[in-house]
This record gives sequence, structure tokens and C-alpha cells, in this order.
Amino acid sequence: TRRSSDLQLLAEYQAAAAFTYCYPHPAQAHSTICQELHQTLGIDGNWAYDFCAPGGTFVLAVQAAEVVKVSGHAPPWVDQKAGIFGFNIHYATDTGFRWFSTHYGNTYVRAGQRVKVGQRIGIVGNWPGNPGRSHTHLGVTSPKGEWDAKRTIERVAHGPRINYP
Repeated sequence: TRRSSDLQLLAEYQAAAAFTYCYPHPAQAHSTICQELHQTLGIDGNWAYDFCAPGGTFVLAVQAAEVVKVSGHAPPWVDQKAGIFGFNIHYATDTGFRWFSTHYGNTYVRAGQRVKVGQRIGIVGNWPGNPGRSHTHLGVTSPKGEWDAKRTIERVAHGPRINYP
């Protein structure tokens, strides 16, 4: 019902309000880091982690930002032969951080929308032919440079996990 949906959204926002960053999957999700710090292919200065989780797991906005772009394929500057799969979400903060995440099965946001830390922005896609490979690739570019991008993604990877009702 609409009332229970509104109450659920309120609980999500209240749970996330105390955090600057959060882990990209809810606390109750079976999520692990499956690839540590690495550069995102085709996006200079974008440092990332891969967070394994079963297909259908919610993906959360890790920082308050504005959604810049949602697409149904790899960005044009990424080598299309790299096996990229799923929807992509790009979001940017008011302080200049640019987040790129991919491998979504579905998205809940649109370009121009503001998101809050911890808000559900999509779900992990089921990797074709290999469900154990399902994950969220999440990377960040910092206006202060690569050292700060690395530090920021490390904070997210080891940040608070939001527990939803």
C-alpha cells in the first residue's frame, strides 16, 4: 500500500541521515568485497571496488548527490569488448565527486534526480550465465585527484552498512 511504502522510505532516509558515506548494499544483504581497489576501465582517475551480492539485492546511493546519467549499456568510452553488462548510474556531488556504478538489473532513479545517502537507486543484476559473478562495480573520481578518490572509495568499502526494516 502507499502508506507502508511511504513509511519504508521514511525509515530509509532516517537510517541514512547520520552518515556521509555508506556501504552500497544494505546490512542484511549477503554482500562481500570481491575485487579490492582497482581503476575503472576507460574512466581516468576513477578508482573502484566490486561488491558481490546476489542478483536482486538493493544498491544504495553511497553519498548524497545528483544523478547525472542512467544508461542501459556501457559508456561509449569503455571498450565494448570488455564484457560490461547491465545498467549504469552516474551521480555527482555538489563538492565535485563523480560516482560511476554499473551492472544493475534495474534502476529506480533518473537523470536530474537528487539522491540521499542510503537511498535505494537500483538492484544488482543477475550476471548472464554466471550468477556467482553478480556484483556492483562502484568507482569515484575526486576533484582533489587520484589519491583522494582512492581514500574515498576505501571509506565506502569499509563504511557503515545501513540496516533497513
